[in-house]
Amino acid sequence: MFKPVLPVIVACLSSLASAQLPSPIAGKWAAVYPDSHGRDRDAEVLITGGAGTWHDIARNKQAKHNPCLGRSFPLAATTEPSGEVKIRVDVAGTVPGCGNHSMTLKAAGADVLEGKLKDGRPVKLTRK
Repeated sequence: MFKPVLPVIVACLSSLASAQLPSPIAGKWAAVYPDSHGRDRDAEVLITGGAGTWHDIARNKQAKHNPCLGRSFPLAATTEPSGEVKIRVDVAGTVPGCGNHSMTLKAAGADVLEGKLKDGRPVKLTRK
C-alpha cells in the first residue's frame, strides 16, 4: 500500500536537494574604492547569480573627461569555498583603453564585503 508512494517522496526530496539556493552575494550593493590618485570612487553593483553589472558613478563633469566613468560594465562573481568573493569587472571589453577591476572580498558583517583590488587598493561593498 505504501510502496508506490516511496519513489514519489524520494524523487521530490532529490529535486529539492538539487535546486540551487540563491547566492549570498546576490542583490544590490554600493561600492566605494579609491582611484589611482586616491580620490574616492563610487559604484552601483548588481549581482544575480554569477553575473551582474558594475556602474561607476561620475561626479560633476567627470564623465566628459573620463570615458571609463558614468557607464555600466559586466561583471562575473564567484564565492569560493573559503567564503571569499571574487569579482572581475570587464571594463576594457566595453570601453577600450579603460582598465578592468579584479577584487577579492570577505564578509565584514551581515551586509558588508571588504577586500582589495588586484593592485592592493581597498574596496568596500555595502548591501543596499
